[in-house]
Amino acid sequence: MTAFSLVGFSIVSYLIKYATSIVLARALGVERYDAYAVAVASLVLLATFAELGLGKYGLKALPAYLLVGELRLARAFVRFSLQRVLVVSLLAGGALVLGEAFNGGHVSLRAPWMVALFLPFVAWAGVGSEFLMATGKALAGTLIARVLIPVVPLLFVLWASFLHPGEGWLEPSVALFVYGLGWLLGGIALITLAPRALFGGEKLSLDKGERRKWLQGGLGMASVALAISGLFEGSLILSDFIDMPESDVAIYAVCMETGGFSYILVKSLDKFYMPMISRELLRLRVSRVIAIRRRRNRLMVGVCSAFIIALFLFGRQLLGLFGTGFERGYWALLLIAVGTIAWTLTSLSQWFLVFVRGSTYVLRITIPTLLSLVAAGLFFGPTYGVTGMALIYSLLMVSMCALMEWRARKELSRLPEGTSGNSL
Repeated sequence: MTAFSLVGFSIVSYLIKYATSIVLARALGVERYDAYAVAVASLVLLATFAELGLGKYGLKALPAYLLVGELRLARAFVRFSLQRVLVVSLLAGGALVLGEAFNGGHVSLRAPWMVALFLPFVAWAGVGSEFLMATGKALAGTLIARVLIPVVPLLFVLWASFLHPGEGWLEPSVALFVYGLGWLLGGIALITLAPRALFGGEKLSLDKGERRKWLQGGLGMASVALAISGLFEGSLILSDFIDMPESDVAIYAVCMETGGFSYILVKSLDKFYMPMISRELLRLRVSRVIAIRRRRNRLMVGVCSAFIIALFLFGRQLLGLFGTGFERGYWALLLIAVGTIAWTLTSLSQWFLVFVRGSTYVLRITIPTLLSLVAAGLFFGPTYGVTGMALIYSLLMVSMCALMEWRARKELSRLPEGTSGNSL
C-alpha cells in the first residue's frame, strides 16, 4: 500500500464523516448539534487515554520484533496490550458514569452511560488498526478504520433523514449510539482480519521488566497523543464548558471538522510512516529517515496548499451546507485551518522526537501548549466567541509546530549515520 492510496482512503473517510455531519447538523440545527459533536469529541479523547499509547508503541515495537524473528514476543505484546486497554476502558467508563451521577447530570447530552458503553470498542478498534498497520496489513486497517467504521452512522442518518423524516430518529442520543455501533462492527472486523500468527500459541512467561518497558513506552506515546488530542478535541470540549452560547459551540464544532481535513489525512499517513522510521532507525540508516520525511512533506504540501485555497474561496458555501447560521464561522474556519495545516506539515517530527529522545522531551512542548489553550480559551472564548477560540488555537498550534520541527531538524543533524536513537 502506498502513501498516495492511504491519502485517497483518508479523503474518502473524511467525505463520509463530513456528509454525516451535514445531515445531522441540518436536522438538529445550530442550537442542538453541539450535543452530538461534544459527545463524540469526549468519546475520542477518552479512547485516546484508554489506549495507553500501546497501539502507537506497537507501530515502533512490532516491526522490530518481526524483523528479528521474535514472534513469541510480538504475540505477548499484543495480548498484553489488548488486556490492559480493555481494563482501563472499563474503569474509565465506570468513573465517567459515577462522576456524572454525583454531578447531578450537569452535562445535558454527553450521554455518559453511552460513552462508557462504547469506550472499550473505540479504544480496542483504535489499537487494533495500528497493530494491523505495524504488521504490514495497512490496506485492511485503513479500510476498516477509514471506511467501514464511519459509513455505519452515514447510512443511518441517510435512512432516517430521507425515509423517516420528522419521526425523531435524528436525535443526538440516537446518532451517538449509531456512531458507537460503527466502532463495535469495526472492532469485530479488525479481530477477524488480524494475522493469526499474532494470536494463540504458548503463553510466554514475561518478567516484570519486559511488561514495565512496554507499559512505560506506551504511556509515553499516550501522553503525547493525549496532549495532541487535547488540542483538537479538547478545544471543542472546552468551548462547551465555558460561557459560550450553544450555537457558537455548534459552529466551532463544524469549523473544527471542516478545517480539520488535513488532520484526518495525517493521522493515517503517520501510521504508515512510523513503522518505516522505526525499522530504519533499528537498521542504523538515518539518511533513510531524512528521505522518508522529505517524501512525506512533498506529498502534504500540495494537498494543504489546495485545501487552504479552496477554503478561502468556498468556505462560506461549505459552512452553509450545515444549515442556516453556520456560515458566520468563516473567519474561524480559516484560522483553524491554518493551525491544523501547521500540524499536518510537522506532525511526523513529534513521533521522530519520541523515538530518539523519548516522550518527556516532546511533552515539554505539548503540555505547555495545551495549558495555554485552556487558560487563553477561558478568556477569549466568552469574550470573543468562535473567532476568539479559533485565533488562540491557531496561534498556539503554529508556535508549537514550528518549535517541534526546529528541534527535530536539530536532532537529525546530530545523528550521524550508524546511530540508532533509543532502544525498544
